[in-house]
Formats: sequence, structure tokens, C-alpha cells
Amino acid sequence: MATKTARKPRHHAKRRQRKRARKIARRTLIDRASKLPLMPGGQFQGPPSGQRKFSEVIIEFGQPVLYGYPTDDAFRSAVSLVALVWNMALVPPKIREEMKDKMIADLSQGDTGSINALRPIIDMLLDRKKELYADDERVVADYELIGGNGKWHLQVCYTMSA
Repeated sequence: MATKTARKPRHHAKRRQRKRARKIARRTLIDRASKLPLMPGGQFQGPPSGQRKFSEVIIEFGQPVLYGYPTDDAFRSAVSLVALVWNMALVPPKIREEMKDKMIADLSQGDTGSINALRPIIDMLLDRKKELYADDERVVADYELIGGNGKWHLQVCYTMSA
């Protein structure tokens, strides 16, 4: 008597594909980050004991601006803005203001409407960092955003601020 082998439902195959994609992206991210001057010796470490994963912290920090984007490209841009503002919050105030002005000028390309929209978003994120994450000194060295169509996975390599 022949036995039938049970086929796994399709969702298991998709889950394996997503897991494989995250694993490959993690290796790529670690390779890229290990070449950065911010990562001495090219070593990658996870969060210290008792500290949350940095990707979770970044998503929570950027939550007010990371939801409601109609396209994947817009969402990717929002994640970039969140990572830049997180790092900007770690520099001294005078340098921070110069960085903010330059970033707004670069992103808005002289469009007054964009300037007026970006400044309060950046200020809100800087205030949020100061209020909720003042003791978190991690610096985003690099990140990888995997997925699309509203299903995203963020992986972050970081170093500690000097």
C-alpha cells in the first residue's frame, strides 16, 4: 500500500522564502556595515543584555511618520528620514541645527511647501528622541528594509556614539 506524503500548505513555502530573504539581507547588511569606518574591526554585535533590538526601537521612534504611505518608495523614504533624524539627535545642538537646515534644503530642493512640511516633522522626531530615548546612544550605521506591499522587516546595524 502506497503512502501519501502530506503536502505542506503554500503559506509554509512563503514563510520559508521570507525567512531566507531576511537571512540573506542580514548577511548583506553585516558585510556592508563591516566596511564602514563606524564599525571598528568589522564586528557585528546584537543588543546588550536587557536592551531592545534597535530595529524595534527605530520603528517605534518613527511610528508617527511611518504609517499611511501609499507607495513602497514613499515608505522607504520615510524610514531613511527616521534613521537620519535619530542620528542627528545624537550630535551637539549647534551642529544638529546646521545638519537639519542642510537636510531640509537637500530634501525640499527649494520648494517652500516641502520646507514648511519637513521642518515640523523633523522637530517632532527630535523632540520624541529627547523625551523617549534620551539614554539610547546607538547610532544607525546602516540598515536593510526587506519586503513590500505593507509587509516590512527592518534590520539595523549600529555602533555606539562617541
